[in-house]
Amino acid sequence: MAYHPNELLAMHEIISLILNHTSIPILSSKLDVTLSLVPFHCILSPPAPISSDTILPLSAARKAGILSPQHAVRVDLMLGKFLGELHSQCQNDWFGLVKAEGEADDGSTDSTKYSWQETFSVLLESVLSDFETRGGQDTTFIPFHDIRSYYTRAIGSFLFDDVQVPSLVWFTGSEDDIYISPSTSDNSDRTGLAAILPNVSHALWGDPLLETFFMEEKGETFMEAYKESGGEELVYRPRHKTKRLWYTLFLALVVLRDRRSETSALRNEGLSAGTFDAAWAKRTIVESTEALKDAPCY
Repeated sequence: MAYHPNELLAMHEIISLILNHTSIPILSSKLDVTLSLVPFHCILSPPAPISSDTILPLSAARKAGILSPQHAVRVDLMLGKFLGELHSQCQNDWFGLVKAEGEADDGSTDSTKYSWQETFSVLLESVLSDFETRGGQDTTFIPFHDIRSYYTRAIGSFLFDDVQVPSLVWFTGSEDDIYISPSTSDNSDRTGLAAILPNVSHALWGDPLLETFFMEEKGETFMEAYKESGGEELVYRPRHKTKRLWYTLFLALVVLRDRRSETSALRNEGLSAGTFDAAWAKRTIVESTEALKDAPCY
């Protein structure tokens, strides 16, 4: 079960799951495998009636200070609600990569499928091994020995074994993928959600805390909306912060690996260009590994 981005059939199935089980406002899409329009399989979505010069990514709006406190609260309520629905209403019987209907089994054992700790161990090791196999000078900074040593301590403390139900996790989705219509006045109610880009090429069945939105501690407003929409409390002991560190390290490794990929344009399209670049990934790998050195697993 080596970690890899989802293929087109799986991506279409993920989009359909989200549309059928949540109120997340993404556009419906059609899978075209006829090769009659273009000589490729493709997913077709209707055009959104939005002018690109009237919207901007939520991440950019926050950095520019465009959101008033009232608007920021509304946005946090919206995001918490959507993620709560995603994690509680799109669930599965087993952990791991998303498989489209009729897709062949990935060869993973039953014990791996039904244990998040074993599943995550396989996914993490597959990415580390991929770097070691391909080599290159740009991987010499990765502390492979330290990562594996600290991870052995983590699984010995059953750090990841508290996840019982596999939820659909967007994983690489972030505020770069959410677009809003900014208000021209702090007193206006016109700031609102304009579009969510369903870049689900890295989505998988796993621990909701793996969601990149939880890389930084969320505010009370966000978490209240999240829990009211079905999400559970995710961080309430020191060990959960350590677990989130591991997920941040895994994200950085995936970002760096896929940014290096020259074999698939689709893999790069599945990652937002705004926040997660190679420089961020390299810095985060080093910083996360150092932080894990003494991070509590109890």
